[in-house]
Amino acid sequence: LEVGLCVSAYIVVLMIEFLPTVLEKFKAEALLKKLNKVLFIVIALGVLLPTMHQSSLGTMLIAMGWKVNPLWQTLHLQPLLAVLTAFTMGFSIVVFEGSLSSVGFRRKPETHLLSGLGKIIVGLIATYLVIRFGEILVRGKLGLVFAGDLASLMFLIETALFVYPLVVLMSPRGRGNARSLLFAAVSMLLAGTLYRFNAFLITLDPGPGYSYFPALPEIMVTVGLVAIEIMVFLFVVKTFPVMPREDHAAAPNA
Repeated sequence: LEVGLCVSAYIVVLMIEFLPTVLEKFKAEALLKKLNKVLFIVIALGVLLPTMHQSSLGTMLIAMGWKVNPLWQTLHLQPLLAVLTAFTMGFSIVVFEGSLSSVGFRRKPETHLLSGLGKIIVGLIATYLVIRFGEILVRGKLGLVFAGDLASLMFLIETALFVYPLVVLMSPRGRGNARSLLFAAVSMLLAGTLYRFNAFLITLDPGPGYSYFPALPEIMVTVGLVAIEIMVFLFVVKTFPVMPREDHAAAPNA
């Protein structure tokens, strides 16, 4: 219930956060000025609500107990790990979207802005890995990492996806390269997604005889929803002033 309420409220907050763009499009200057005076409250809620529902999703793993594989059953640390990965994925999706938009809309790369997000991503990933492996070492679960079964394989793949952006973005050269930023963001998004798939689906063991994998119709519905989201994004970006205006210097006289 708490997760559903937070997600619903968060969607409303996102709509309000986008409202200035709509008002700017229709030149509603008076309403825009009034909204800007209270927008900081809405933005604060936009930060708080995801923290609440992401930590609640992590708490669900605690409630599952032994059904969750020991490599992902980190007792009381799941809410923190869920929030850390969610924040990191949030910054990564900004880098991902910004990089693709620069190419798709033939805009100047915003590497100088995205590199700053790269520094934040490095800090979040490093914190996550220290907590994750610290728990594994303290509780004597290191042997499970190299057990050679499906769980250990998925854990190693997941960890590699976390480590790659950490290594790439630690150096100023990596953060200053648009392609490196894009690849690091994609790796981080895959890592955060796989962390949730591993914990809630791939390695979950509710009991004897349990077996589940998304059916083809479920996969197709998911792909279709993603395609619709991309179409809506393209429509909104082309219709409303979402992207900042670019200053074009006058060409010198021949």
